[in-house]
Amino acid sequence: MRTHLTAVWLAAALVASGASAGAPPEPKEQAVAANCEQAWVISRGDSPWQGYTSSAEEESAGKHIQAVPLRPDFEVPKHLSRYVSGGKPLLAIDRKARRVHVEAAYFGDLERPDATRLGKGAQASLGTLKKLPAGLSHADLARFLVESQLVQTYWHLEARLCPGSVQDDAGAYRIELRGTHSYCTNRCQDDPVEFAVRLDKQTGAMTIEGL
Repeated sequence: MRTHLTAVWLAAALVASGASAGAPPEPKEQAVAANCEQAWVISRGDSPWQGYTSSAEEESAGKHIQAVPLRPDFEVPKHLSRYVSGGKPLLAIDRKARRVHVEAAYFGDLERPDATRLGKGAQASLGTLKKLPAGLSHADLARFLVESQLVQTYWHLEARLCPGSVQDDAGAYRIELRGTHSYCTNRCQDDPVEFAVRLDKQTGAMTIEGL
């Protein structure tokens, strides 16, 4: 009898600790972070457009980015301060006009494609790179496009992305990113987001592709 009770107690302890075969899986974002050396974490709190979606007009304007010569009175987001070339940031915020701009010396006007809604094999364009900023590589630029949120990678909260396969030759630079994005509707949950960033070295075309 004592042996039977001990077995029951041990089984209950295993279930409580999550060690049983039926224990729920770890949250997806934890798995993503554990499966790559360093996950790219893209969060709502770092969005240059935070607070600029109070109207349909502002929200629409935030998806079409005008390239202008960035002025000294524009604000450079702290987490993007390392993306500077020749004293010029790649992106900055005009707080007076409530608009986000990219530097016209490097970019044409851009669109902000949504990677979370991109089907496998589908492509979406950001726009054109006029020239690679001095001191930055195509790998730097691809990461900038994601970290600046010019590529939209989540709906509400954040995305955690693992860099994967890289192609880098005379024609193009391409990096694959796989992970999850977190959002809340009736409940909070994670969904997969998988896409590649491609930079054409000949034409300057910048695109994303669903994986």
